[in-house]
Order: sequence, then structure tokens, then C-alpha cells
Amino acid sequence: MTNTLVNHVKPFDEKEVNESLLTTSKSAYLIKIHEKGNEIIEAVMYFERKKKILYELIEGFPGTFPSLRGKYVNNIDTINRCIDRLYLRYKKAMSDI
Repeated sequence: MTNTLVNHVKPFDEKEVNESLLTTSKSAYLIKIHEKGNEIIEAVMYFERKKKILYELIEGFPGTFPSLRGKYVNNIDTINRCIDRLYLRYKKAMSDI
């Protein structure tokens, strides 16, 4: 009877199943990529808060002085460029997935 069982039992071969697309190392890599993306989004949120403060300054009393107004407008322009670069960096980080 044991001879019959030996003929029917085959040892497991990894080729019988499809390889998982999400291996452990790939999972760790994805976590790292998403953490990096999260940090970039937090930086964008920081710059947007800073930009909002500058808008409020322009609309308030300091905005009446031409030299201060020019400085604030220049800072807002710089912040907008920083936000654009951060978005590009975010897109690049997410395209690595």
C-alpha cells in the first residue's frame, strides 16, 4: 500500500504556483516610496500655509508699502516655484512604483 502512495504523492515545486508580484522586499520598497511621497506632500502643505500668510500680509497694512509688497510678491513667486518642483518630485517618486 505504501508503494501506491509514493506513486501518487509529488513533492512541492515552486514552479507550480505563480510568483507573487508583491514580495517582501518589494513591500518594504513600496513603504519607503510612500513615506517619501508623504514627506513631499507635507512639504507642499507647509509652503501652502506660508503662501497663505504672505497673501494675508499683502492684503493687510504691510501691503500698502511698495517695497514690502514687492518683497512679498517675490516670495510668493518663489514659493509657487518650490511647490511646482515638489509636485514634480512627487510624481517622479510615485512613478518609480
